[in-house]
Amino acid sequence: MRLFIIVLFASLLYSHDLGTANDFLSHYPFEKSKENFSKKDYYWKNYYESKIFGLGEGNQITLAKLIKHNIIPKNSSTIKDLNTYIRTCEMTSEQLIGVIKKWCDANPNQTHLMFSFIAIEAFLSLPIKQNCFFGKELH
Repeated sequence: MRLFIIVLFASLLYSHDLGTANDFLSHYPFEKSKENFSKKDYYWKNYYESKIFGLGEGNQITLAKLIKHNIIPKNSSTIKDLNTYIRTCEMTSEQLIGVIKKWCDANPNQTHLMFSFIAIEAFLSLPIKQNCFFGKELH
């Protein structure tokens, strides 16, 4: 079952070409103030922030489908292991971008990988925030 979940997540991560983390590092306008943004800077900022939002939404939809179809039991620890929301709730787009940048800086030998994979890895490396659970805590 664990292999199935890994394959499913891998297929979702690689189904849309978002470029690599190297592309992200070269395109995103880090350390520029908005007053100094060019049209291209605005484009890349919005592009990556919208991709991050989509990845987060996709993560939640995928987990919900896996639960609904009894692939993962509702009380499984796997949900915590794969859930990005319980780590990133209440974070701004800029903070999420910072998490990915920090992860890339710490793992330069992996920045050739797909941006979506790197973003998910970066978010899953964050600690779980207890205030991010809906209703009862997941076990």
